[in-house]
Amino acid sequence: MNRTTKSFWQSTGYIPWFTADTASAAGLALHTLAISLLGYAVSGSTVAAGWLGTASMIAQQVASVFGGTFVDGHDRKRPIVTSAVLVMCSRSIRDIPKAAQWEHTMLR
Repeated sequence: MNRTTKSFWQSTGYIPWFTADTASAAGLALHTLAISLLGYAVSGSTVAAGWLGTASMIAQQVASVFGGTFVDGHDRKRPIVTSAVLVMCSRSIRDIPKAAQWEHTMLR
């Protein structure tokens, strides 16, 4: 990297974007894991747990079309960052206890 090229980390918008994107990915991973584990805990079937996880992901993709339409009509930065933080917080609050309960149940 030469002296005229600016690092991503020195860019004013990169760190907030990176933080929001990482938070969103972490929330999605926790959500996906918890949904599949919950499906397994309820049904006892890995196939049913897989289908439940798949249905959850399909619903998310369908909803993202409408979310993308909303973001395209507004200032992008604020809704994206706000959404990522809210999704991460809400999914963590909801899914971590579910995953912990499943683990506790499975380890008995």
